[in-house]
Amino acid sequence: MLYIADLIFPFPRNVDYKGRPSGTNAIDFILPSGTPILAAKSGIVYLTKHDSDAYIKDMAEMEKISETELMEFSERCTNFVCIDHEDGTFAQYLHLDQQAVVQVGQKVEESEIIGYCGISGFTKEPQLHLSAFMFLENGKTTSIPMKFRKPNHEKQTTETEPKILLLNLFPRSEMYAVRGNSLRR
Repeated sequence: MLYIADLIFPFPRNVDYKGRPSGTNAIDFILPSGTPILAAKSGIVYLTKHDSDAYIKDMAEMEKISETELMEFSERCTNFVCIDHEDGTFAQYLHLDQQAVVQVGQKVEESEIIGYCGISGFTKEPQLHLSAFMFLENGKTTSIPMKFRKPNHEKQTTETEPKILLLNLFPRSEMYAVRGNSLRR
């Protein structure tokens, strides 16, 4: 199975957070607003958007609109950064605030600040939605699973296999709470 591996957690290790599956191979990290968002892997900024302060204020109202309108709202109002890792994989960081930290074409290193957690687009609370994907030959995209290093953000210096934490995002009904070096359901 193809996956993107050896990622760092995309925010400082001293931040308390909860993680939960979201869609296929993605995870929502519930974080305090303004938490620095870090590049989980080095690469080049492929796309970015940081001009929206709109978000879901009333879920009942959102349930009344069509799926097409919901998709349009999400595309129009979600601030994000997308990074090309130059190995065929990309990561997208959604629901950022309006602070423009990086620009398209900029080289970013692992653990570099690329934005700040916010509340934009199809969300009702501050969070980071992180997903990885790759382009297929037909130009469409497919999501891919992610493997994270243990959240100490340190690269392995020995020749042994790096210790990697795999976040299995299925089934969707499970809630994950991550604190320090452990992942609990």
